[in-house]
Amino acid sequence: MKEKIINILNTVLNSLHTLFNSIKTKFHFSDFIISVKNIVHKFKIKCIFWFETIKEINIKKVHTRLPYTLYQMLFLNFLNWYLLAQGFGILLIVIADLFGKLDSYMTNNMSIPNILLMTVLLFPKAIWFTMPFVIMFGIIMAISSLYQSNELIAVFTSGISYTKFTMPIILFSVFLSISMIFIDSYGVVHAMRYRDKLFQKLTSQKTDDYTNITVKSEKEGYFWHVNDFDPIRNRLDKIICFKIDVNYRMVERINAEYGVYTKNGWIFYTGMIREWNIDGTLKEDVKFNRKIFNLPENPSVFKSSGYEIETMNINEAGERIKLLKRLNIEHKKEMTDYYKKFSFPFILIIFSIFAIGVSTISKIYILIIALFLSIAQAIVYYIAQFLLLDNLAYTGIVSPFFGAWFTFFLFLPVAVILIAKAKT
Repeated sequence: MKEKIINILNTVLNSLHTLFNSIKTKFHFSDFIISVKNIVHKFKIKCIFWFETIKEINIKKVHTRLPYTLYQMLFLNFLNWYLLAQGFGILLIVIADLFGKLDSYMTNNMSIPNILLMTVLLFPKAIWFTMPFVIMFGIIMAISSLYQSNELIAVFTSGISYTKFTMPIILFSVFLSISMIFIDSYGVVHAMRYRDKLFQKLTSQKTDDYTNITVKSEKEGYFWHVNDFDPIRNRLDKIICFKIDVNYRMVERINAEYGVYTKNGWIFYTGMIREWNIDGTLKEDVKFNRKIFNLPENPSVFKSSGYEIETMNINEAGERIKLLKRLNIEHKKEMTDYYKKFSFPFILIIFSIFAIGVSTISKIYILIIALFLSIAQAIVYYIAQFLLLDNLAYTGIVSPFFGAWFTFFLFLPVAVILIAKAKT
């Protein structure tokens, strides 16, 4: 293998040498040619060196050099503090929600099991919302406690760098950031929807989320208008589906009492089809009891019309934005909230690196420092994101992408500098 690489490099070098000589003879670029030849020669030597180095690497030795015992100690210490802080964070949100809904619970004589169910359904949202700050608190407490007991000094004395020692936590935060995107879309969103529907049912509240819906069809010229949509049964009531031409004249109209979505398409019941000629005269008037229509819209289009972007999963949010674009409706707010579905989970990485960077500030008053830094970081982030950038993006002063991601790119270099300057 080594000989083949050397032969290939020699062939390339000889070809370049011949080319350089011809260029040198014709254009007299002697100094330039000499410099390029030197670069190629050094490159050849480097390739041989790295080949020999890689060949001598022993994977088992690298494996044994990783401080797995220290990783286990750090991670278990972090996990203890994280679970404690996460429980406290959930408790705060549950108490705030309970006091906010207590009047409704008392007015409707809601039973204790139903109140407990409402509380449990809030847990996924509470965990997702508080996780960045809870993880930051857990990391600061875990590393600072090791620093206070001089265990961290023993780690550094053994020749293990601070970055290498904390690498498991950084990798864990990256994995958790990616996971949170899907946890939100396919866990938190559905739990909160079920909770909202349950609350409306138990308190006898009516919702008009799915009434009087108008959407533009992907089929050219067609529009939908329905009086009511049932997302559980995928049923539409009082359907009007019509087509207009370029001059905004109606050329076709479908009326139906109700329709149900199946694998074969929309089935409309008890309706009528009317078509008009170009001059406005009635061309066709046909009644039907049951008829399948090949229209491209599926129930998710109507589901997305009843929710804000924050309460949709990724696919539903994408379809809502496509619909708004087709209808030429302003959608800066929706685009910003859509990008935040990806940017907010990645704040975990920033907070984790920030926590690692400030964990060796002091050996005393660890708990107070951890609480202060976690709360301060949370306040700064929420002011920057929710009070400043969101409003700028919603009003079009900055782009939706900028509004959603700027805080990530703003805090990232600060966090990296902190970990580079940390005491070791």
